[in-house]
Order: sequence, then structure tokens, then C-alpha cells
Amino acid sequence: MKKVIFLFLIGMVLLGSSGFAKEASGKSQFIVTSSRQVIDYKNKIFLYKGNVKAQWGEISLEAETLEVYLTTENTLQRIIAREKVKIIFEEGREASCELLTYILQEDKIILEGEVDYTDQLGNTLTANKVTVWEGGGRLEAEGSPVKATYIIVETKENGGPSSKESK
Repeated sequence: MKKVIFLFLIGMVLLGSSGFAKEASGKSQFIVTSSRQVIDYKNKIFLYKGNVKAQWGEISLEAETLEVYLTTENTLQRIIAREKVKIIFEEGREASCELLTYILQEDKIILEGEVDYTDQLGNTLTANKVTVWEGGGRLEAEGSPVKATYIIVETKENGGPSSKESK
């Protein structure tokens, strides 16, 4: 069973890799609406509070709080979203959690707190913490328990439960 879950997780990552990294290479618009915005131009920190909705290319994000950190060169360094976080990626992946951290330099997304992750095939993963390395095709889930539900296409060749041997 552990082997099946491991293979499922590898498949979810390989099929779902691209997310933020695709948008991060080059210029793109980052559009944010919220009830309140605080911008610290000197330190390159942008804080959005209350009913936050952000659009970055084909990526949509909703949360109660969003923090965006830029480098001195005005490139994205890190994004932190808190409370009732929901993210939808262009290829159909989506996730919800209580805390999302995206670190551009490591090209990884860390989802924490009641994480529900769904890939574009409809496979789901529930855990306390999920780390996705976007460019590396790797995902790690932690929690008690980590639950993976996946869809397997059954054929006569793979001997699924609905296949019958003919003589």
C-alpha cells in the first residue's frame, strides 16, 4: 500500500509541475484586490488584508491576508498567504489550506493547515503539510494521517477488479 501511495504522489507531482515557476520567468502582471493594502516601498513588502483575491497569469489565489516580498531588483522573492487560502493553477490543479508559502529561489510551495490538494486528473491528497517543488517534480506530504485518493483507469490488461479472465 505504501508503494502505491508513493507512486501516486510521484505521478501527481510530475503531472502537476509548472505553477508559479512558469509565471515567474520574465515579466507578468500581478493583480491584487483586498479590503486594505499596506505598501512598504523601501523594504519591498506589500501587505494585503481582507477578502484578498490575486491573479498572476493563469494562477488565482484567495486568502484573508497576502504578503508579497520583492528583491532589491524588483523580482519576486516570496509570497505568503494566510487564512482560508485557495489557489487554482492554470492546468487544473488546486489546493486549499490555512497557510501558503511560495519561495521563488527554491521554486517550492509549502501548504500548511488542513491541506486539500487536487491534481488535474482528480486525484486528491489530504494532509497537515504538503511541500511541492514545482520544477523538480517532487511532492512531500506530512500529517497524521496523510490520505491519498486516486483514480485508476482499469483495463483488461492491468487486471483491475472489473476485468474477467477468459478461457
